[in-house]
Amino acid sequence: MPGLGVGAGIIGSRMSGSFSLADSLSVAPVAIWDADYGVYTGGSREFTAANLERFSIADNASLSTGDIDFSVSVWVYANTLPSNADIVGKGQYTGSAREWKLVYTSSRFTFSASSNGQANTEVSADVLGLPVVNTWYFIFAWHDSVANTINIQVDNGTADSNDFSGGPSDRTGDFFIGLEDPVYAQYFDGRISKAGFWKRTLTAAEKTSLYNSGNGKLHGQLTAGEKVSLASYWNLNENSGNAIDAEGSNNLTDTNTVTVNAGPTTSAAEDSSANDNHGTLMGFAGSQENNAWISDISAALDDGGSALAFDGSANYVSIGNAGTVTSADFYVRLNIDNQVLFSLQDSVATAVSVDAGVLTFGGGLTESAITVDSVSKTAAQAGAILNDNAWHRVTFTLASIAASNLQFATDGTNFGNIDLDEFLLDTGTVGDWGFNDGHQGTGDVIQDGDPVNAWWDRVAGYPMFQAGTKRPAFDLTSGVRSVVFDGVTHLMRSVDATLLSALGTASGTVVIVYEIDTLADFKTAMSASDEDSTNNQLVLYGYRQAAQPNVNIYHNSAGSDDNVHGSTTIVVNTKHLMVITSDGSSYAIRVDGNDDTETIVGGSNSGDWFSDISGGFDSLILGAQKHTSEGSHIAARIYIAAVLPELSAADIALIEANYP
Repeated sequence: MPGLGVGAGIIGSRMSGSFSLADSLSVAPVAIWDADYGVYTGGSREFTAANLERFSIADNASLSTGDIDFSVSVWVYANTLPSNADIVGKGQYTGSAREWKLVYTSSRFTFSASSNGQANTEVSADVLGLPVVNTWYFIFAWHDSVANTINIQVDNGTADSNDFSGGPSDRTGDFFIGLEDPVYAQYFDGRISKAGFWKRTLTAAEKTSLYNSGNGKLHGQLTAGEKVSLASYWNLNENSGNAIDAEGSNNLTDTNTVTVNAGPTTSAAEDSSANDNHGTLMGFAGSQENNAWISDISAALDDGGSALAFDGSANYVSIGNAGTVTSADFYVRLNIDNQVLFSLQDSVATAVSVDAGVLTFGGGLTESAITVDSVSKTAAQAGAILNDNAWHRVTFTLASIAASNLQFATDGTNFGNIDLDEFLLDTGTVGDWGFNDGHQGTGDVIQDGDPVNAWWDRVAGYPMFQAGTKRPAFDLTSGVRSVVFDGVTHLMRSVDATLLSALGTASGTVVIVYEIDTLADFKTAMSASDEDSTNNQLVLYGYRQAAQPNVNIYHNSAGSDDNVHGSTTIVVNTKHLMVITSDGSSYAIRVDGNDDTETIVGGSNSGDWFSDISGGFDSLILGAQKHTSEGSHIAARIYIAAVLPELSAADIALIEANYP
């Protein structure tokens, strides 16, 4: 989901060291699915004080202040609270290079700024009082250059303020998270998540939005207004390594291996309209959220994604203020008769529900033009149909009303045992919730064995989806995250039209890092096909068969076949790097740095690529083939799968040199 479950803004897919498949090559990749970076949206980074851990970046203009308006937000969770612990800031005391910082000191969260690089003016969060360990806090602090104040606010409460007429000075120290000055070793001990830095003050409404009822916001959940004058935003949800700036280019260097942990809840339902009315999943326990993402309603609505299931036990999606509404269009399945569907102002008076077999509108609503499955119905007829516990599309118009506290599956009192999909307000101009976000982790950190509902490309946010028993699973046991396919039913699939258009070239390169768990004939790593045909496809087999235990390329289109295998032996339980290139006239196969000998086993080696699939192709698949039926599933771990323009020998050599 461009924006949300992407760990939004992460710039690349590292294979080793600082190498990034996204930005280390001479050409820009089309898409990269990387199991280590493209699979979860929440989380935090864990700082262990005893290990002297911190993030930092050298002074630069985008992070420097002086006597200007600026604001900082951050989530913190302390494991211990020593007398002094640095959280986030700019500059160091050593060398008179301090500008400002957030710190825990004297039993308070404290915001301080300096006019001379050393001496501080402070404001403490006295309204909060003494923080406690093992608790998440949202800290927002700002300097107001017009009012000449510094201010601190915790958990969207009342702010504390102090006069500061001198203003901060622009100094040369590092920007940091976790420790200001190694000389003084005031290391933070605990978790830090979702840190943002703006060169302006924010409105009260914006601060409330960032707090998000205690859930926080990832960068991709920020509205366009909230990104105004935003210099940098660190989601702090990476599995390891540097802290990636999702807004700018201020990636923070990891010192002494800051680890990963759970963060404040951020499981979300993305609004893909221009209004960014993203929803927060409320009341879903880890196992519930895991299983709440179910298969799309029908082939007729098949967007490759999922729907969202509510079980009636106080789980719902909270949107908040979505603006003025005049119509609704959505798909719903009542799992039990007579359920609440949604409410526009978190109230019975603005709720839509099925009550006593009638589609019922609260007293604050005036409805007309009801349809069910595109057929005009009365409210009684509509309710009777919806109580058959099957999927139906429902539309109606409303007299203009403010959706000031939009909630799905609740009216503030009752909770619906329903499934929802493709929910549009005002034909999508107010809001468009596709519910394709997928499982976002227990406590927003993916656990070993969790199913993969959504896998987002690191370049442009192109999605792959799956639901139900076809979902592969995450493997965290080897130290490098992978996605495990069972060789029976698992596959990931994208039907994203923009992605498919970008793939539709006559030449290019595919890079896949994978590990076969079971050797069996004709097992697919990646494929593209016309799903309505029986055989128009491009297939990249991770393993051909025992007689030719190699990578294999198969392209069938309009009766013209390419069927070519390589020469490197693929071995079970061994990580392999496959690089397949077409120059538009022939294929070149490289495996594990070896320049394979290509052998034609049928047809020719004409280098047919994505654009050569007859009639076009309507899906890209990882882990299997899919046309009129699914098959050739691979039992393997996939670490990275990337589609790129045709790579030069130098670019391929660079990838192979950094292959782990």
